[in-house]
Amino acid sequence: MGALNCKTTLDRTEEEVQLEEAREELELLRRKNAEQNETLEKLRGKTEELELLQRKNVEQNESLEKLRGKVEELRENLQRITRFSRTQQKEKREKEKENVRLARDNKYLEDRILAAQQVAVETQLRQLDELKSLTKETRELKQKLTLLQQQTATEEYRRGKYPVF
Repeated sequence: MGALNCKTTLDRTEEEVQLEEAREELELLRRKNAEQNETLEKLRGKTEELELLQRKNVEQNESLEKLRGKVEELRENLQRITRFSRTQQKEKREKEKENVRLARDNKYLEDRILAAQQVAVETQLRQLDELKSLTKETRELKQKLTLLQQQTATEEYRRGKYPVF
């Protein structure tokens, strides 16, 4: 029985050693599990952060696309305005040219009218001189025509034109 007792004590000691080793292994596994759980929690936090960043990225991309659309719309509007402005400038230049031409034609016609009036006055004066019948009415008419000629000359002088005699 002593040998059996010894064997049992040895078995228990082996069992105790195995139990101690199992406890140490369990403790090691628990620490590893705790470390893995901690790492897992960190990864979950990082995953949530990454998902948040991805959502923000999607939102920013959508905003960027909207802005690109608006920029393109503004570019098209600017091109339309530029074309319209060029068209208006061209029309303005053409109208200015037309106004210059009309002013020149108008001045030419005014000069012709004044010359015709002068010729008419001079012709009437010559006709009156040729008649040599200086009645009172004729003298008055001659004075009126002379006055008219002087007024015409004065008006031409004020306009910057000098009468041609």
